[in-house]
Amino acid sequence: MSSPSSPKLLSWLVVLAVGVGLFFVIQFFMNNASNSDPYSGGTVQLYFSHSEGERVALVGSPRALREDMATETILEQVVNALLKGPNHEESVGGLYSEIPKGTRLIDVTKTSEGYLLNVSTQFASGGGANSMQQRLAELSQTVQALNLEVPVTLAIEGKMINMLGGEGLEVPTAQLAGGEKERLSP
Repeated sequence: MSSPSSPKLLSWLVVLAVGVGLFFVIQFFMNNASNSDPYSGGTVQLYFSHSEGERVALVGSPRALREDMATETILEQVVNALLKGPNHEESVGGLYSEIPKGTRLIDVTKTSEGYLLNVSTQFASGGGANSMQQRLAELSQTVQALNLEVPVTLAIEGKMINMLGGEGLEVPTAQLAGGEKERLSP
């Protein structure tokens, strides 16, 4: 024989079980969503040059990234940090940048295809072909490290480029990262 309160107790236990289950499902999806977002905070790699004998290599240097930013803001923050060059400790450790001092990021624009990084003309000034290749590699590798799923392209003072510098370094595509096109590689 069951007591009159048994159905009521059973109903409350079912509601409690469903509530607890729902809580864990919501927590699972929230944790997975934040873990799959590479921009939820932490560090990013900036790539600078390092001489190793006669060879020049790219070396990643971790930098803190603010949390919860839009992709344009992330690109802006990361590229501006790269354009500032290595900090004191990195310089003492032998890191340097081939990107000319005074180069500035004019803007980051969301396009129908991805993002456009528009830099000042200083980016294309000074140095020979090797210097041009290395500065493109520093920028390209840094942007690629963000693991964006859309193309990021480069413009100088608003103009898409296919040649860079006085020696006419051919840039087959100004795409730095993401998408299906061939990317600039270090």
